[in-house]
Amino acid sequence: MKSVTIIGLTILQAIVCHSLSAQHLTRNNDPVFFTPREKGIFQDDFSEDTIGRFPHKWRLCVCNADKSPINNHDSKVDEDSTCRYIAMKTDPRHSTVSIEPDMRPDIYLNDSFTLEYDFNMVSEETRVFTSLQLPENFCSGETFYLYKNGNGYSIEYESNAYGEIPGAKHYKSIRPIADFDYQRWHHFALSFYKRVIHCYIDGMLVVNIADCEYTPGSFCISPEKDDAKFKNIKVATGEIYTPFKELLLSKKMTTHAIRFDPGKSDILPESMHYIDQLAEWLKSNTTVKIEIGGHTDGDGNAETNLKLSQERADEVKRQLVLQHVDAARMATKGYGATKPLQPNTTEKGKAENRRVEFMKQ
Repeated sequence: MKSVTIIGLTILQAIVCHSLSAQHLTRNNDPVFFTPREKGIFQDDFSEDTIGRFPHKWRLCVCNADKSPINNHDSKVDEDSTCRYIAMKTDPRHSTVSIEPDMRPDIYLNDSFTLEYDFNMVSEETRVFTSLQLPENFCSGETFYLYKNGNGYSIEYESNAYGEIPGAKHYKSIRPIADFDYQRWHHFALSFYKRVIHCYIDGMLVVNIADCEYTPGSFCISPEKDDAKFKNIKVATGEIYTPFKELLLSKKMTTHAIRFDPGKSDILPESMHYIDQLAEWLKSNTTVKIEIGGHTDGDGNAETNLKLSQERADEVKRQLVLQHVDAARMATKGYGATKPLQPNTTEKGKAENRRVEFMKQ
């Protein structure tokens, strides 16, 4: 059984299962923004799973001294009126029970990736850990741990936490998180690029590591002391995207960096930096006119997908207009699932097809 490196988060009871709408988005004043990588390699919103069953894209592992096998574990997919999630259960038989993507090969991360998920804790005692693991032996590396600290919350970063990286330094730092409300869902995002790590909570940069001593190969998630919920887990790889050159060179630009609430046109907060950059570029290139095209995967009703893709394209335009881009320079069109980049037969293909495209007119 694999050993686990733990990155963690702690928050408490919450039942509100929604993301911030685009109307209420705020800009992070920090100079470093989270931008997802372009190539999605794993995504799960649990929409393909049966309620009450363990999700089919994941496998269980355990982090304890004897690497005990796990039998009859009670973690399962559940839902409320607005979303579906995995309800992870703690297990008194083990120190930490984890889930990890059931991916082949086991080593799927590289020196440029992003990891995101939404999380929610069921009690004040809950502690949640996400693990980055060494590619050679799946042992511990960097750890990020968000927990209740006195009257507030702090995030603790620890490098080589369990001393399992030969020759690597051990380092720990703790930073308080301002105005953290445990009674709602929160968004965790991590960016790894050539030994530089940025960690964000709800779009705000909270950890900035300049020189990580290894490149992770995989990750896992685990609760401790009490149960936790997770949804919208996404992993992407690739170079940091240099936006907008394609509009001048090939007259077409495709992006997966603009993310929406599942089944809705609400833009997720972490996508606003990309839209900020696009707005600035358009204002600097005043002769450029574009079509904003919305595209969905093939799940669901074709008519519904067309309507949703049009609403998403319209919302992107609305956000650009709010940043003083002339509305007359932008047309919108929803294509639904009519122009797939990949077959809609796999999750990877579906992730590729969910996108926004910009065409120079």
